[in-house]
Parts: sequence; C-alpha cells; structure tokens
Amino acid sequence: KIDFLLVDSVGKKLKAVDEIVTSLSLKNIETLHERAEYIVDDIQGKKKHMNAYDVCVGRSVATIPKFCFWTQDLLRSKDGRLMYIVGGDIDDDILSRTESTFTINELLQQEEEISDKRILVFPQSQVQTIAATSGEKKSKRNPANSKKIKRNKSKLSKGGWTKRDNSAPKQRGYENFQRYES
Repeated sequence: KIDFLLVDSVGKKLKAVDEIVTSLSLKNIETLHERAEYIVDDIQGKKKHMNAYDVCVGRSVATIPKFCFWTQDLLRSKDGRLMYIVGGDIDDDILSRTESTFTINELLQQEEEISDKRILVFPQSQVQTIAATSGEKKSKRNPANSKKIKRNKSKLSKGGWTKRDNSAPKQRGYENFQRYES
C-alpha cells in the first residue's frame, strides 16, 4: 500500500484536492496545509514527519539547494529519494549529484514535446550535501508563534535567482494588439 501526503501553503488548493479525493473515495491520500519548510518542525513537537518518507516530490518551488534543505530531514536516511521537477538550466555540480534524470516527455512516453521540464532524482545522501550549500540555517521554526519570518535575502544560494525588475515592461507578445469591433 502506498500513502501520499500532499502539502501546500495555499488552503484553497488543498480544499479542491480534498474534494477530489473524497469524490474518488481515495483512502491513501492526506493533505497538509503547511509550508514545506515547516513540516519537520511539528508544532506539537511530535516530529511525526522526521525521516518518514521514501520519496519527496517538489515542483520548482525554490532553488534546488533550498528545497533540499527543507526536505533533507523528511526523507528516510538510507533509501529516501527527492524527485524535483524543474525547467531551465541546472548547475553542473547539482546535475552531477543526481541518481537519474528524465524529461516529462520520457515519463509520459510522448514523442511530441509537451513540456520542457525534467525530473531530477537525488538520493538522500546527496540531498544533504546539496542542502549544505543552501545558506539556510537550522533553527526551531514555529509559524504559530511568529508573525513574520525573517529570511536572509542578502546571500543568494548557488542555483538561486533574483527578483525580476518590475520597472521593465513585461514581454507578453501582444503589445500591438488591436481589438476589432464586429
């Protein structure tokens, strides 16, 4: 039997997922309304998620080193795997730490390109190694007791990106669009 824990910080998404799970009568899916980085730091101190998962899957929610930092303590020590879905260029050092890499097209056995994304699979030992490069620090985080989370924004981790310049116009491809009345 395989059980799934679906995590998202947006309650609206989880409510929709819960309705789908109920309508399909799925008994092996649980949802958790929480930020990924807080799962290990269980508010009641039970640490129920510590080293509890065979596989963690992420989808471009943060830089790979930062996501590794968040998930390193969720994976089982010896045989846990992180599957990270990402597009774009990946640093060679990060790629060298993958156990396997495949495209969404390969996963879905599609010859026609339907996505430029790929899935990187990291063993738990490499997740820890990559997490160490994130610049993040382990600390007891309790979102129930804190109003604002302080983050070190001055240091960009390896593989990170910077905020977009909002003063530049967005390139949407329809600058010269004209609506015609019928």
